[in-house]
Amino acid sequence: MKTTLQTLTQKYSNANSLYDNLVKVLSSTISSSLETAKSFLQG
Repeated sequence: MKTTLQTLTQKYSNANSLYDNLVKVLSSTISSSLETAKSFLQG
């Protein structure tokens, strides 16, 4: 029982950190795209 719980906890924390990284990448991509679009529209 204990090992199953440990495995689930491990999988959950791995998925959680993967999701966090994905969100960081997406938000930085979006903000840099917005900056590019802004300078393009102003130029």
